[in-house]
Amino acid sequence: MAGGDTQSTWWRKQEEVMSPWARKKKAWTQSLVVDVDDKYEEEAEDEEAEEECDTLGVLTEVLVVVVTKMRDMAMDRRHVAMESHAQMERMLGILEEI
Repeated sequence: MAGGDTQSTWWRKQEEVMSPWARKKKAWTQSLVVDVDDKYEEEAEDEEAEEECDTLGVLTEVLVVVVTKMRDMAMDRRHVAMESHAQMERMLGILEEI
């Protein structure tokens, strides 16, 4: 899965999770008389939530890179172990011939 695919999937899931919460929050914070301060406060909260989503997105990308690197390292170790085993088998074969 490519990094872009992972990020778009993550954003869709995040939107699904946040959508009901955002509607509830909006319903709770709305009143019949909207104060100007409330509007600015709501915008600040929206900006903060967006920044948190951006931060989570970056952390997710970093985690994907780390996990991919760990998988690659594990695969490299397996290849080295297989090569070492094959060399050992060749050496044992040579020793048996002697």
